[in-house]
Amino acid sequence: MFKLLLAFSVLILTVVSGPVPPSPGVIKVDLLAAGLSEQAADGVLKVASEFFTANKKAESVKRTAEETGILILAAEILNLVGVFSPCWISESSENEYYFCIGIVPYNSILSSTFPWYAASSWLMFITVAFTIITILAYFKVQADVIRDGYSCGSRKWFIIISGCALMVVLLTISAVTVLGVNFSQYNDYYNSYNLGYSAWISISAAVFITLSTLTLAVLCAPPGWPTAEEAKAEMEASGLSAQAADGILKIATDFASNKPAEGIEIDREAARAAFHQFIDKVNEYIKTQSPADQTAYEAFVAKKKADF
Repeated sequence: MFKLLLAFSVLILTVVSGPVPPSPGVIKVDLLAAGLSEQAADGVLKVASEFFTANKKAESVKRTAEETGILILAAEILNLVGVFSPCWISESSENEYYFCIGIVPYNSILSSTFPWYAASSWLMFITVAFTIITILAYFKVQADVIRDGYSCGSRKWFIIISGCALMVVLLTISAVTVLGVNFSQYNDYYNSYNLGYSAWISISAAVFITLSTLTLAVLCAPPGWPTAEEAKAEMEASGLSAQAADGILKIATDFASNKPAEGIEIDREAARAAFHQFIDKVNEYIKTQSPADQTAYEAFVAKKKADF
């Protein structure tokens, strides 16, 4: 036991002592030098590899979610810049005369003359409302994640952010299309009307929002349930025998047959009680299996709890 503790100490010190992580071969040499057998050293390296791989994957998902949230926040702020900057339509003439028309402040004269200008302005004003909701929701979920970590409750805020972002994109596309198509009708030999830099800023924001929303939709999608074959393969990979795995799947099938029909609201308390009954049934069944299966099942449950 002392040698094993010493080996783990050597492993940790070796990993954290230098700026460049050592290779498994170097770590193994250090473990052998500490007095551990080759078989035990290989086992320690295997455990360490599984640990760091799992944590690296979790950290990667967390980092992706954070980066996606920051990208959405930046894109929404960029949309605000586009809405409130003064050049949505630019007019130029052959005399090199140039000026811009914005949508803020609201131009009542242009709006009464050109109803489509008023429609585009209001569409972009509505994007401001959705942008504010998105920013507030982002800071809310960010605060929750910092305090409690990621949870199922975070998915609700991700969906709100995605929905608001989608509305910003659709409204921006509609407003820009209406402005561009209608103002282009007034182009002639002397004057030319084009979308100004403000419109292009909002279009750029819409592109970034689209990409980040798609990423966020993937991250907040609920995980799919494994098939019976996948569940059995996972249990067997954890060390459970095929017989024990089949018994657990049979119990799961019996409980699954009692679930409500599609479209019927689920009673959460009843579902929780059924889950605990299922666990109790499985625990009773595992006690009738071999000690090896019981040990493998405990390890399987511990892994599932850690993953959850």
